[in-house]
Amino acid sequence: MRNFILADAVGGEGIYFLHGAGLERIQAHQFPHIHPTIGVLVTLVLEPGDKATESQLTIALVQEDGVAVDVLMQGKLALPEIPEDPDQGVSVINLVAQKIGLTVPRGGRHWVTLEVGEMELDRTALAVGALAPEQPVG
Repeated sequence: MRNFILADAVGGEGIYFLHGAGLERIQAHQFPHIHPTIGVLVTLVLEPGDKATESQLTIALVQEDGVAVDVLMQGKLALPEIPEDPDQGVSVINLVAQKIGLTVPRGGRHWVTLEVGEMELDRTALAVGALAPEQPVG
């Protein structure tokens, strides 16, 4: 895996744009909080000789107690076999998840996790802060 990036939005095809890339913090006036959108870009790198695999892929928002509270993407991930060819370089696969209406039940430390099968490949921190009612979001 080469990239696991959170952003406010991810789009494009072939060439991707990331709006608000490196998202690390959400501020909210009340909980549960519904964040308008969150995007994830995952770049997988396959090497010559890699075997074909099929696994369950899950990208989820997880609270600090380990409980998953929202799923951004879930489904089968089928990777092709990459032939042993010394002239062929690596193969790159980009996965994009865009979640409309991410529900955050409470403030505190959270993670967005990437799991393939039963194995967690990566996680990135997402802090969720509580604002006073009169405090502007920003």
